[in-house]
Amino acid sequence: MRLRRGMSQAALAQPDLSDSYISLVEAGKRNPSVGVVNALAERLGSSVTYLTCGVEETRLTDLKTGLAAARRALCADRPQEALDQLTKLTKNPTGGAELLPVAARVKLEIRHTTALALEALGRVDQAIVELQRLLYGIDACEPSGGLTAGDPPGEKADRLGWAWWATLHTDLARCHHHAGDDAQAVRSAGSAFTSAASAADSGDPEAGEAAVQIGAVLVEMFTDTGEVLLARQTSAQLLQLAQDCGQPHARLHAYQQAVLVAETLGDLKDAAQWAERALHLLETDEAFRSATEWHTKCANLLLRARPDQAERARDLLAQHWTRATVSGATPQALAALAEAELLLGHPDQAAAHARQALHLPGDSEDGATTGAASEPGAQVPNRVAAHALAVLASACDQLGDRDKAITALVRRAEILERHGPRRHAAQAWLHAADLLTPPHPRNSEIEDRRLQYYQRALGALGLHSHA
Repeated sequence: MRLRRGMSQAALAQPDLSDSYISLVEAGKRNPSVGVVNALAERLGSSVTYLTCGVEETRLTDLKTGLAAARRALCADRPQEALDQLTKLTKNPTGGAELLPVAARVKLEIRHTTALALEALGRVDQAIVELQRLLYGIDACEPSGGLTAGDPPGEKADRLGWAWWATLHTDLARCHHHAGDDAQAVRSAGSAFTSAASAADSGDPEAGEAAVQIGAVLVEMFTDTGEVLLARQTSAQLLQLAQDCGQPHARLHAYQQAVLVAETLGDLKDAAQWAERALHLLETDEAFRSATEWHTKCANLLLRARPDQAERARDLLAQHWTRATVSGATPQALAALAEAELLLGHPDQAAAHARQALHLPGDSEDGATTGAASEPGAQVPNRVAAHALAVLASACDQLGDRDKAITALVRRAEILERHGPRRHAAQAWLHAADLLTPPHPRNSEIEDRRLQYYQRALGALGLHSHA
């Protein structure tokens, strides 16, 4: 803008600033105060909003409104609608596809939401590219201030903020996992975790919270792939980092992963101990008073570690049910409630809640239909869908409907084959095969299906039948 006005740095600096200071501001190496920004805007004949954001206030408002609409569409399982909305936001008024120079945070949020929409549409490779550009690429609209692959991790985090930096790395690792490249997912998350943990050791509490967020993803990947020793080591690091940084969310993340590792190792006593710590923090810290998502997670922890306290878990969910149902109960909450009802001996209620979690009507054949739009769990997060299908299968079995139980188990196994943990997929196939035996009469069709399920179980474990 200064060049368009025909002004030199010295002229813009007069009478109270130096031309070297103006040079540093333009290079992104100094953040001017509000007073300086106001003075510069006046000298340039510009509004403060345009000077700081690159667009006028009305355009910035339109961008924020459009971004909010795209996020609502994405949360409502309409990723294509979200992507279309985001594409409109990134076009300039003449129809070009170039991203307008907007406020850095708004631009970051638009591009991050675009990556999430691409991931939801199954275009994972494109989502990975977008996330990598956000983390490492030079932004076309910021030729002197973009993030480059050569920047040290701390500098990237300084520019993005540790919270955003951790979120982008977490999403990138998840996308690599969904693309079937677990090795790259672990490398990416592991490198980011090491960088954040190192910064945390140097006394940066925000880096500690970021390290815990990324490390939680690592623990889940290690447990999924059977790397139990690495999962336990990383979990221990998370607990120490969370204690050092003192942030409640970091502690809750660390407790959650400690439960997962203890459960994987078969140490239910230790799992129960960490679940109790998570619940105590949830119930006593004001930061979580209205955090429905965390109450759902802790209810899940309690159900897994202390199934004898299913009633307590159900009450924990019920306390925050009203908040969840304002915009529709979350699938996670419904799946957790379904499991609680199952453990309390209410299979009919458990089946109803599980179907709700999967977006299934009450008379659904629980997966017998075909087509992506009608698959149970097709519009629900994979882990949640697998959880709900396990509960549904058990509930249907208890209600005497083995066919629906088998169908739910098959759908669970198929989801877990694609998204892991594959050992759980093998267990689902074996359970489905076992349910096929009695009371079905022995015939060739049943025997063929049973053999197929056993073969799928072996395949999920990386083994192959020679039958």
